[in-house]
Amino acid sequence: MLKQHGKFFENILLIADLAVIALSWVFSYYLRFYSGLAPVTKGIPSLKIYLTLLVPIIVIWAFAFRAFGLYRPKRISSYIAEMWDITKACLLSAIFLAALTFFIRELDFSRLVFVFFTIINIIALTLTRAVFREFLRYLRKKGLNLRHALIIGAGSSAEELIDRLSKRPEVGIKIEGVLSAGPPEAGRTVKGKKIIGAYNDIRAIIRERKIDNVFIALPWEEHLKIREVLKDIGDEAIDIKVLPDIFEFITLRGGIEDFDGLPIVSLQDSPLYGWNVILKRLADAVISAGAVIALSPLMAVI
Repeated sequence: MLKQHGKFFENILLIADLAVIALSWVFSYYLRFYSGLAPVTKGIPSLKIYLTLLVPIIVIWAFAFRAFGLYRPKRISSYIAEMWDITKACLLSAIFLAALTFFIRELDFSRLVFVFFTIINIIALTLTRAVFREFLRYLRKKGLNLRHALIIGAGSSAEELIDRLSKRPEVGIKIEGVLSAGPPEAGRTVKGKKIIGAYNDIRAIIRERKIDNVFIALPWEEHLKIREVLKDIGDEAIDIKVLPDIFEFITLRGGIEDFDGLPIVSLQDSPLYGWNVILKRLADAVISAGAVIALSPLMAVI
């Protein structure tokens, strides 16, 4: 049932996106030729000419949004991340559309319409999705549209995850329980969440409790068991996310980077990089100059 609800909201979002894209295109036409923002020197073309591009626009944008994962669940991602994905998808689509119209010699489209359309489109889609997100968060706070989650591991990473999810009810993730390495001890909990089984019980628990999300939060010394956990999950249709237990080693200058699709965890970067190098050299120069000025009377005596 939850999967059906997810598909329903995905279809609603797709329809809303396509409506916003179509309206943005029409509004950009009127903004270019009727608003007075830019002079019209070659006459006003018929709106019907621009409407002929609506079909390729909708196809291109829908494909780009799918490619950028904009219809995947965004429960734990930020507004900024989604806005950046929307911007990239719209810019890429606009470039592709401009290239497509270049080969349509029979019709001459205003490039300024494309510029207006790209800007308006990004803003309108971002605002529409923000409203849609807030609506979903409101439903989740009311106990609707929830996803049932299982946490694998009972260490510090699991505790941190439980603590953060409990503070964010709008995310809509309900923790059904925790799995530990050994058999569950009577009454044992992790941050108030009961340990309901061992790692090798995962498949049966997924089916029994209708789990939608699995968070693998194994302690560092148990990371080799991830392969076994994934094997036990098998082909169950669930979302799986891994919390690497190495963040305690990451310094303020560390983080996660993407190298050609390969995630690389940086524990520590050299502080002498980019602006830090410039600031250090500037500080060295200022200190050196100050020292020379301060010692110049003494040097003159010598």
